[in-house]
Amino acid sequence: MRIPSLYPRPTVRATTYPAVAQHWAPRRYAQSQAVSDLDIMQDALQPEETPLPDTAVNKKLPSGTLEPSYYASIQPTERQAQRYSAIKPNSFIKPADFSYHSRRLRKSSHSVPYAPHGKKARYSDPFVQFNIDPRYTPENTKLLGAFVTEMGKIEKRAITGLSIRSQRMVGKAIKRSRMMGLLPLFCRPERLSKK
Repeated sequence: MRIPSLYPRPTVRATTYPAVAQHWAPRRYAQSQAVSDLDIMQDALQPEETPLPDTAVNKKLPSGTLEPSYYASIQPTERQAQRYSAIKPNSFIKPADFSYHSRRLRKSSHSVPYAPHGKKARYSDPFVQFNIDPRYTPENTKLLGAFVTEMGKIEKRAITGLSIRSQRMVGKAIKRSRMMGLLPLFCRPERLSKK
């Protein structure tokens, strides 16, 4: 009996240069070793610490895997369950509401802010409107501190609303100001901190 290897077997095409024509062929499984996509997917969904029920152990397929009906009965994980809408207090419910398929997916509670497109950003960008280059104002900590979070991170363009060029220049100016010791590294300047 031949033991299947984990590495693919080299095959040679019938050409005049057999050494050059050698390439790696994909591993082919015998019929008894066939692994279906369903088996692979369901094994990935199956948590390791969940014991197998006795009914599922007795029902094995010829390939040695469990019956697919067992995998259909697996309950959703905690992360998947959080995505579904909860039952609200003081509401009328019926027994069908407790089934997995009756729950609706809830929408995310917050929307992700997007950066403005070019024309809108140029219109709302004060550096473009007043023709100011923020790279030449690293000593103006009051101006640059407005673009820093309380933890000292440079705010995203979606929050600042600047154009792409101005956001890049503000980032450079903040880094230069930090190198000169004018802006703190890990917090917003004290006079700008929101209390």
